[in-house]
Amino acid sequence: MTPQPLADHFVIVVPYPFLASPPSWLTDAFTVSQGGKHADGVTENILVHLPDGSYLEFIAFVPGNDPAKRAGHRWGHKQEGTVADWALTLNPAKSGDQGEDIHGATAFRKIQQAVLASQAEIQYPDPVRGGRLRPDGAELKWAVSGPKRQDGQTAPIEPGQTPFWCLDSTPRNLRVPFEEPGATDHPSGILGVARVEIGRVENLQKSSLQGVYNALLSAQQQEEWQISSFAGSVHPGTRVTVVEGKKETEIGLSFYTKNSDWAGKSVGGKIDDQTSLHFKVIGI
Repeated sequence: MTPQPLADHFVIVVPYPFLASPPSWLTDAFTVSQGGKHADGVTENILVHLPDGSYLEFIAFVPGNDPAKRAGHRWGHKQEGTVADWALTLNPAKSGDQGEDIHGATAFRKIQQAVLASQAEIQYPDPVRGGRLRPDGAELKWAVSGPKRQDGQTAPIEPGQTPFWCLDSTPRNLRVPFEEPGATDHPSGILGVARVEIGRVENLQKSSLQGVYNALLSAQQQEEWQISSFAGSVHPGTRVTVVEGKKETEIGLSFYTKNSDWAGKSVGGKIDDQTSLHFKVIGI
């Protein structure tokens, strides 16, 4: 049986000034945590840790870098103020690893095989190492695997069409300290992501997307999939759906909340003078 994937994080590209001075719509709804600069020096982030063990990553490109570095980055073409991508992970306690320095590596190999066997257009290559230095000096290490085409086509798979994988090499609680006191005490009572809506791009067949999600989640052919959270029973699970009418490359998120005053409302506002971002909030 394919190991159970867990929601890990959701990537939102923002302008660099957003990191130092987050807008009030964000801080009124969420407790914002420091992130840090990534090992390549190209990007930096701030984080919102969620009670279900996942998090929101608000990421910006650091000014002054060679423009070619942004152009070659996975999210370099993404417009600021959009949900660019999202990631799954595995619980290392249930991965069966022995002597592996990437947590979940043994289980991930089973997932790679399941996706290949699905005969979809997509495969997950072996994870590539990355890292980040926290402001307190702690070094975080992980490895990621993004979806690629099986058939050798050069057309890339748009980030977010299917999730990428983030597997830790250092303890996950260094990267995702969601259990630290106050880290997930959000004024909005938000618990986690309720729904991920994906706008399908033209160069990827919907049947291939369905095949990959079925393989990832050990599901039968269907239109909607459910992903568990790291913390277990905090909410009913994150639902994923491919929305044909949605703008191509667009990813929409909605959140669960335990606060009835926020249920049915939205979280969001201006990213800059030209761009806004909004998320639906659903009561639980």
